[in-house]
Amino acid sequence: MRHFPISKHGLGYIGVPLFLSLLSFAFSEYLAFFFIFLTILVTYFFRDPKRLVPDNDSLVLSPADGVVTSVEVVDSPLGDGTRLNRVSVFLNVLNVHVNRSPVTGVVKSVKYKPGEFLNALKEESVARNEMIRTVFLSQYGNYTLITEQLAGLIAKRAVCDLQPGDEVKVGSRMGMIKFGSRVNTYFPLDVKPLVVKGQPVSAGQTLFAYLDPKLSEGSQDFKYDKI
Repeated sequence: MRHFPISKHGLGYIGVPLFLSLLSFAFSEYLAFFFIFLTILVTYFFRDPKRLVPDNDSLVLSPADGVVTSVEVVDSPLGDGTRLNRVSVFLNVLNVHVNRSPVTGVVKSVKYKPGEFLNALKEESVARNEMIRTVFLSQYGNYTLITEQLAGLIAKRAVCDLQPGDEVKVGSRMGMIKFGSRVNTYFPLDVKPLVVKGQPVSAGQTLFAYLDPKLSEGSQDFKYDKI
């Protein structure tokens, strides 16, 4: 199936400056070229390139492009009293904004939480900002994993295309955060994080953890799918 390299969530944003650029030619070439430049810029923001994704159901992969801002142990956001690993990734406006599933499995729940638009780098943003929280049950080992797509100062809208009951493949598209912000990924304490603070990551490509304890970093030659 042919893949369109622009996210469907950006088509409306792209259409406005494109229409204005065409309309502006009747009045001013300079104004028209400004809107053409703006169209190119917005199109770049909503690009959705294919990725070479490792085909292994025991992997936890980054759900977002960006930089790891923290790797820590925190209370579960589900309020069940458990402690979980949390990897936080901050996306700037130049990153690819499309988010991908961190794991192969089934979507257990998708919940939108209204809130504020604080700087997503601040810890208080996790509790106070608008977000979409998605809970996955992994195919390998029946682990519970959680992602949080947080809105922020610039990114005012998170989108999740998944529904409860959906079966997902690790690295498959799950939604996006428009114009950047933050994605948190939670997984059990007995699953060791393989990334560190300050590390650049790519959605669907950077390895966060192995669910299979028999695997170790670099020990497997994975097959890859371009998706």
